[in-house]
Amino acid sequence: MRTDRHRFPGAKFFVSLVLAAALLWGVPQAEAYRFVVYGDSPATNPQWPQKTFNNEVLGYINAQITQLQPKPDFVLFLGDLVTRGAYPQGKSTLNGWKTFMQNTLRVDGVPIKIYVVPGNRDLYGPQGWPAEPALQKVYQEVFSDMPSNGPPGYDKLAYWFEYGEGLEKSFFIALNAFGFKSNGTTVVNWDNGLDQAQLDWLRNQAQAHQSTAHHKFAFSHGPAFSTGGYHVDPSVSQSMWLILETTGFDFFFAGHEHLYSRGNNPNPSHYRVFQVINGSAGASLMTPGDIKVDPNLWHIHFNDNLSVVDVNGSNIHQEAFAVIPGEGGYSLQSIDNVFISK
Repeated sequence: MRTDRHRFPGAKFFVSLVLAAALLWGVPQAEAYRFVVYGDSPATNPQWPQKTFNNEVLGYINAQITQLQPKPDFVLFLGDLVTRGAYPQGKSTLNGWKTFMQNTLRVDGVPIKIYVVPGNRDLYGPQGWPAEPALQKVYQEVFSDMPSNGPPGYDKLAYWFEYGEGLEKSFFIALNAFGFKSNGTTVVNWDNGLDQAQLDWLRNQAQAHQSTAHHKFAFSHGPAFSTGGYHVDPSVSQSMWLILETTGFDFFFAGHEHLYSRGNNPNPSHYRVFQVINGSAGASLMTPGDIKVDPNLWHIHFNDNLSVVDVNGSNIHQEAFAVIPGEGGYSLQSIDNVFISK
């Protein structure tokens, strides 16, 4: 059974995440686990180039995450960590982002585990577009703590891991949709696409875990279905999505588009996997004029945001929160709920 609802339809619900956590589907942590999803924290003008990421919004979100009860077991960050991966030439700004995250995502002095995927901006050099292959190697060096079980050529860029036991045992797989490929003469980077090697690896890993993992989650920087008419290669919107649908995935998390969106698109009667875009943790936000789909059907909110996901036995609860700026600082608003019972 799959249902979704807003907890307080039509009402503005401003809370701190401490209070919100108490209202979440609460279960003893020994019986369940929790993770948080967010992405896209690049600094924008006039912060750039003095700042490489929006530490104000990102710091606020991290502070709220550390106060969650129960605490999250890990977080997924969906790419576009910084405005440009290298500024000036040869100097990685990714190290600064990683250090900031390690310092601000701590509970009782212990860092919360962070899983990341590369975004397009994380591979930009001093001049911006196009992405630079050398910066992909820098990314791999900075995030050398990511798993090393991806397909050949994707070390630290695409990977999988398991979490939980029994009915809560879950399979997570990270995809790299902004890596590099050869067009026959030069090396260029994908614009939200996957090569056959990654697709075969995704299919093989998903099938290998189909009978052992009760829940399945995929995450990447680029969405499979765009709210703003952004380019999505058929290798993502068709080939990847078909694999997710036929191998029992529950959620696909993405960033890239600077808003919140959720749906099992494009047709809920034929598609079972929920796509959730958690696309801004300080990025320049999209506006209603940027949207090419029905915002009500796609559950769109134009705010910085995060999702808190609880897995309890055969059940999953995903709750999304918007970051609301105000005169006294920021507050959080609960904006979306999805409940899955399997």
